[in-house]
Amino acid sequence: MLISEVNTLFALIMAMAGVMLLYFRWCRHTASQQWWIVAGWLLIALATLPWTLAHGIEFAVMYAFLVPGILAWVFVGRQWFIATKNQVAKRHDKKPVTEARRPVTEVYQLHHPQRWLVLLLRTAMVLPYAGAVSLLATVALTDLLPLIKNDTLVLALLAGSLVWGIVASWLLAQTSLLRPVAALAVVGLLSALYLFG
Repeated sequence: MLISEVNTLFALIMAMAGVMLLYFRWCRHTASQQWWIVAGWLLIALATLPWTLAHGIEFAVMYAFLVPGILAWVFVGRQWFIATKNQVAKRHDKKPVTEARRPVTEVYQLHHPQRWLVLLLRTAMVLPYAGAVSLLATVALTDLLPLIKNDTLVLALLAGSLVWGIVASWLLAQTSLLRPVAALAVVGLLSALYLFG
């Protein structure tokens, strides 16, 4: 029983270290820290091994997908706290707390009402489209694995939400949606042909 708890703790530490590396690389944009990205994702992937030893492969896959996302919200909250402190410091002419990325209102110039409308329409278009393509592609890819149908569906649902988030973030970060939307249309069409054709 003690070995299970030690493995779980070790997996949590690895996942936290991976998320921390990715977050701190995101905060600092220097070329010398490119290895942080590889090391962060590698730690997150390797955290599956102790979870497998502690809880079995079924739960390990679930933890590998869910725990890093939950841990990432800690750093999202930290970034929001820093940005809020910096805005208060600017109002009172104090030195900012620490470096933070530019607020969304500055990036998208949201003080103009038409910018709000464009951003809302873009988000409303991208999120369902990214979700549909991501779920189709994930179900098609997991169907190729030599697993029982139930395991395939669970893995597709867990991986699908992760892929959906990645694809939606990627689409929202694009200045022009033409190429990414066309590429996703091809992926969605191929996935649908495999599943329903």
